[in-house]
Amino acid sequence: MKLRIQTVIIGFTTIVTIFLCLSPKVMQGETEALIAPGWRPGEYLCVGPDSLMPHGDFPNQTLYYTDDYGQHLQELHTDIFAIRTDAQDGCCYGNFLPDQGFYEGRSCDGGRTWEEIELAPYTTGRVPGEAYALGRVDSIRYSDNYCDSYQSFLSEGLNPNGLLVGHQDGEIYCTGYDLKRSEDYGRHFSLVYENQNDDSIGFSNHNWLVRGVLDGELYLFDEACFRVFRSTDRGQSWSMQSDLEYPEYAEDRYFYWDIKAGVDSGEVVIYGFAFNYYGGGTIKFLVSQDYGQSFEEYTPFDYPPTGISSNNTNIPSLYGIEAFPNPFNSQCAIEVDLFVPQTINLSIIDMNGRLLDNVARGYYHQGNYRFVWPPVGAFSLYPNGCYYAVLKGDNGVSISRLVMMK
Repeated sequence: MKLRIQTVIIGFTTIVTIFLCLSPKVMQGETEALIAPGWRPGEYLCVGPDSLMPHGDFPNQTLYYTDDYGQHLQELHTDIFAIRTDAQDGCCYGNFLPDQGFYEGRSCDGGRTWEEIELAPYTTGRVPGEAYALGRVDSIRYSDNYCDSYQSFLSEGLNPNGLLVGHQDGEIYCTGYDLKRSEDYGRHFSLVYENQNDDSIGFSNHNWLVRGVLDGELYLFDEACFRVFRSTDRGQSWSMQSDLEYPEYAEDRYFYWDIKAGVDSGEVVIYGFAFNYYGGGTIKFLVSQDYGQSFEEYTPFDYPPTGISSNNTNIPSLYGIEAFPNPFNSQCAIEVDLFVPQTINLSIIDMNGRLLDNVARGYYHQGNYRFVWPPVGAFSLYPNGCYYAVLKGDNGVSISRLVMMK
């Protein structure tokens, strides 16, 4: 299946467009980091579009704060495109994209001010300062000091597609085609739930796993079909809580969804945002207080109003990027269409924003170009999981999500 990403460029304003790849029946790890629970009931941090910029420019990724389950939002910071919160009040981690490139950061005041750190975590723990990231070749990186430093160790049985901290000390979940669990901080994993190759718990397209408040409680969000599943026995069995059949996929908008459980028992929030190619965007909160059985919708951000014309003569030419096959098991072809001559930089980063490889750099004429990643002989260096192909042009950036499945 081909994945096509396009970035629209107007002046010096850039929109980073991340299209989530369609992965065949794979259970993902902790969610896409679009929203993170705060430290009190109703409190959340989320990333999404900003208001309509002057002259029809496009929205940036903006960090927002809410203390009323998404009924009202307060803007905290621009350029943030991923957010995770620590158990310590006010501490959070993010990935951000200023004009100079990718950075990873930590905030100690709830996302208002940031400092750069070496590595932001993939998942955070139940106790302050606890954080995990995926290492290379079946290894896990662990920090107990707010990501100031990490220790790395090999992990037996790891499915390196995602990590999620559980409820007990040392309890870690790893996800791939099946669900596995560790009781020794990720050093050894054992099978918890074996995929049955059916839709009984929503294994299709995008599936996000999140920790609930109660001991042993997990939620699984099937984004493709908008179903919510719940487990109370550490993922050994699942029950469907709701089938929302959500219709919010307009032709000119692209929604991205995430799920988190709040600090109150029974509190589950599905968060979604979309940008509009002609400016502005929409943010939605679906809030449940009954363990995901029913949801109330809040739309604190919807700008501009619907009905805006697609025949905007100010829209410039596009450049595009395609990645296929995707998912892939050995190499992926990355095709770049340049509609005007320009200087480009095509690089590969991991889920934590670390630069892994420079694929192409320099001045290219108008035309179509194909690049292959990983290079011949380097395939074994990269574990299963998600990566990003980042294409930077003269005044724009496109990001394509790649999934490696050996």
